[in-house]
Order: sequence, then structure tokens, then C-alpha cells
Amino acid sequence: MKDITLCDGSMLHLPTEWGELTGEQLLRAMDMLPFVVAGEMEPFDFQLQMLLMITGYRPDRRRLWRRLRRAWLWLTNPIEAMAQKELDRLRSEYVTCNLVRLAESLNFAFELNGSELKLNYYFTDNPFADMVKDAARFTRRMTVETNMTARQFSDGVDLLSNLKSDDTPEFHTHILRRLSAVLYNLSYDETAGLPGAVLFGTSLWFTGVVQYFKEHPVYGMLFRKSESGTSSGGGIALGMGEVILSLEKSGYHNVAAMNLLEFMDAQIKLIKDNVAKAAAEGVKAGEIASRSGLSIADVIKMI
Repeated sequence: MKDITLCDGSMLHLPTEWGELTGEQLLRAMDMLPFVVAGEMEPFDFQLQMLLMITGYRPDRRRLWRRLRRAWLWLTNPIEAMAQKELDRLRSEYVTCNLVRLAESLNFAFELNGSELKLNYYFTDNPFADMVKDAARFTRRMTVETNMTARQFSDGVDLLSNLKSDDTPEFHTHILRRLSAVLYNLSYDETAGLPGAVLFGTSLWFTGVVQYFKEHPVYGMLFRKSESGTSSGGGIALGMGEVILSLEKSGYHNVAAMNLLEFMDAQIKLIKDNVAKAAAEGVKAGEIASRSGLSIADVIKMI
């Protein structure tokens, strides 16, 4: 939380990450954010609406009270009424200025770099895990824990990539429902009862899970491309079927149902074993990289 001291000495607590929102605030944010992403809502409008919801500030009610007070003063003390009108004008400008500054400081959902919108995909866990009975989780504390399976992750990655193939709202809703069905162990029909905010928020959270692995210093090699531009030697690029076949040949069983972290570790171990074997046979790092699709830097780390 970001703590801000107000003029009257009270403290205002503004969220700096998704996990600091209440359930109601989270759903409201996930309702509006798709419109920001689509360019149908200004980022500042989103920030202002969230600020008003978080603080409970109601400008219209305060203006109405001041108008009533001034009307009474005009009847009882016109000189004081004139002074009060000017004071209210200055106060209104001050409040408006502060509202703008506070709203622009809300960055739990995105950051702005000029006109570029950078969404925040970081969640400490699935924000909707308590709303759906069999929700997939991905908890980030000192270590990462998850109940997500290899199949759920792989199918989820495929569905996210499909989002880019069609820009129509109907198609996006269809894909988000399929993604939620995968991650919450629901039938497609059951996802019709999920609010749009949950569908969109789930895709945002899962994107953060994928991003975690892509940016990880070890697991990242399963997603990176080699210097020649070919796909990485990690199984993710090969497709789920090929990964399962490779791991089962190495002695693993029921690979699709493996815990996601065990699945990732198994792929890394398989790659390291293959690289070590090739290096022991005298194959140079550059040739190993060329054969496997790994980058030379990744190969050198494992030799």
C-alpha cells in the first residue's frame, strides 16, 4: 500500500498491486480494464474511477452541500456568502488538482510510458481462487507453489496464443471461456455463469504465470529462441505431444497430469542430460546449440 497523509492529518491508503484490492474493487477494475486495453476508455478515466471507489469520495454530494450552505448565507449574510463562494472555488480547484495527482499515481493495473500501456501481470496468486471450487493456483512467496498440471499449462498457453488470431469480441469471449474451463476444471457450458471480469482477470493472471517461466533464469530456456532464430530445445516449443513422448521415453509416467513445476524440472533435466552426453562425446558448444536449438549461452551454462 502507498500511504498518503492528507491535509487534515488522516491517512489515505492506495493499492500498489493487485493483491491489495478488495474483491469488489478487483471485479470493478477487471470490468473496466478491457476497455482501456481496447482503446475505448482513457487510462486516466480508469484511474479516476478506481480512486473514487477506493476512497469513497463523492464530489457531487460535496458540491451540493456547499451550494445549499451558500444559498442560506445569501439570505442571512450576503457578504460572507460572497467570500464563501470564492473560498469554495479555490477549494474545488485544489481538490480537483489533488484528485488528478492521486489518480495518476494509481499504477496497480498498468504503467504509462508516454502513450504506451504496460499492463501489470504480477499476481501473488490466482485472484479468483476463492470464487471457483477447483481453481488452479500459482502462489509466489519465498518459493513458488502450484496445483496446476502440465496439461492445464500447455493448453492455456495454446489458448492465449489463439487470442491474437481474431480481434472480434465474440471470439475473445469464446477463448476466455475455454481458458477458464481449463484452469477451473469446468465444462465450457459452466463457464457461461462466470462474470466477464473473472474471465478477463483469469487471462491476465495466467499471462503472468507464463511470463514468470519465460523470464526465469533457468526455465526461460524452454521458451527462448536460439541465436539462429530456431525454436528452443525446450519441450514447450515442440508441443505437448512431443514433450510427453520425450519424457516418457526417459522414464516419466502420466506426464500430462504432472505438477507444472515437476514438469518444467523434468524438461530441464532432460535437456541437461542430453547436453552433458553430447559434450562428453566431444561435441562443441556451437554444434550442440545448432542441433538442439538452444542458445550457445544456455549450452555453455550446462557444460
